Amino acid sequence: MNYLQYYPTDVINGEGTKCTLFVSGCTHACKGCYNQKSWSFSAGVLFDETMEQQIINNLKDTRIKRQGLMLSGGDPLHPRVT
Repeated sequence: MNYLQYYPTDVINGEGTKCTLFVSGCTHACKGCYNQKSWSFSAGVLFDETMEQQIINNLKDTRIKRQGLMLSGGDPLHPRVT
């Protein structure tokens, strides 16, 4: 799985404070999509153990209370992504 961007502290994409990971890959090609660069499954950077650990550390950080991880994209539920 590749990802395009990671926000360790996000209050824009949904309610509350969370970490947000924007994954690569989408086949829907929605008219008016604001993030067409996310359609390619090869765009961005490979999700690796370093990024996984960074997300875990951010979620455990008690200085900023986060309600969880938001997956966005792309299509985070596409079989090629998961």
